[in-house]
Amino acid sequence: MDAKLPTCQALNHACLSASFSGGVVVLVTNLHFRGARVFNAIVDELLNKGMRFASNVLLSGSSAGGLASILNCDKFRELFPASTRVKCFSDAGYFSHVKDLSGKYKFEEYYDMIVTLHCFYPQFAIPYVKTPVFILQTTYDTFQVQNILATPQADPKGLFTKCKEDINACSSAQIQRLQGQ
Repeated sequence: MDAKLPTCQALNHACLSASFSGGVVVLVTNLHFRGARVFNAIVDELLNKGMRFASNVLLSGSSAGGLASILNCDKFRELFPASTRVKCFSDAGYFSHVKDLSGKYKFEEYYDMIVTLHCFYPQFAIPYVKTPVFILQTTYDTFQVQNILATPQADPKGLFTKCKEDINACSSAQIQRLQGQ
C-alpha cells in the first residue's frame, strides 16, 4: 500500500499557516499560526484510514506546499516504523534567493514579514533534513520570474514583459539571465 499526503497548491500562507509549521499566536499583531495543528490533523486522519500500514509513503506539495513538504519531512518520517520507506517531494517549492533585474533583493523586502516569521528559503533548512527529499525546480518558474526576478519595479521599462508571459518570446540575453548567466 502506498500513500500520498495532499497539501496546499498555492503560495498562500493563510492556507498553510507557515507551511504547516506554525503553532503560536502573536499577540502584538493578533496573528494566529495553526499550521502544525492542521498538518497533525490531516496526518492523523490519514493514519487512521490505513496509511499507518503503508510500506511506501510520499509527502509532496507544490509551491508553498513544496516548501511545507521540506520543512515537515522529518516530522512526517517519525510517524512511521523504520520499515516504511518514507520520502518527500518538493515541486516548485524552492524559492530563489536571487537579485532581481535591478540588482536588488526586492522579494525579501516585499515579503519581509513572511521571511522574518518563517523559513521561506528551503536552501537554509534542507541541510538539516535527514529524510530523502527530491526537489523539482524549473529554471523558468513562472511565479519566480514574475514575482522575484522581473517585477514591474525591477523592470520599469517593461523589457521582460513579453518574456515573462511567454518563454518563447525571450531573447537569448533574457534566457541567459533566467539561467543565471
